[in-house]
Amino acid sequence: MMRDERAAKPSSLEAERAFLGCMMLDAEAARLGCGLVSAEDFYFPVNRMVFEAAEAVRKTGAAVDAVTLWAEMERQGTAEQAGFETLARIAGSISTSVNLRHYAEEIKRLAYFRRCICACGEMMQAAYRQDSGEIGRVIAGIQGDGYGAAEVKTLADATGEYIAELNEIRMSGKTIVGIPTGFHAGRSAGRGLKHTCGAPLYGEKRACAGHCPQRAKDAFRQGTRGVLFAGNARKGTRRARVQLGVQR
Repeated sequence: MMRDERAAKPSSLEAERAFLGCMMLDAEAARLGCGLVSAEDFYFPVNRMVFEAAEAVRKTGAAVDAVTLWAEMERQGTAEQAGFETLARIAGSISTSVNLRHYAEEIKRLAYFRRCICACGEMMQAAYRQDSGEIGRVIAGIQGDGYGAAEVKTLADATGEYIAELNEIRMSGKTIVGIPTGFHAGRSAGRGLKHTCGAPLYGEKRACAGHCPQRAKDAFRQGTRGVLFAGNARKGTRRARVQLGVQR
């Protein structure tokens, strides 16, 4: 069989059919399957049609099997294109639904790489046009993709921008006002802190919501930007006073 352009892209006919076969085995697999992938994740059109029919059947509360799927595909006008033989092959392609999540992960992984290929094509066209704005939009889209490019940031990556902003404020001579929160960091929080350091507060959200005085709460409601930091620790103790630094 000749490899066409469609077959050349990252895809797995076997994984897609096995996933659909799992959904046709039992009601729980059908319920889970509808939440694990979307129709857009399927590469082969017929498999996408079958999945869309399965979603529709699930919403009616009926069992997802070859008979109900065929009836729904006839209603949607996709039955003739798919063929009942295809449904029969899918139903007989798998004997257990235990690997449902594995098949779903493979489908989503390959769909992500296909989106990357499309994005590269869009970037190439934008580069020919010298359209830097479009290139930035495409890059942002891939970076924000829900599958492969969901960024895993280190603490330094996540806070670096804000630490740099605080340093810029400090160097500029602007005032950073400390508002006591009434919350005290426990145990070892005070050890090693210097009066020139700002240490991020690791704790529950209630450290702000439940223990801040009204002034601090009002500051947040008004959109004032701030950061929690630990102030001077009492000598000989392990308790440090936590302050809310608010930029004026």
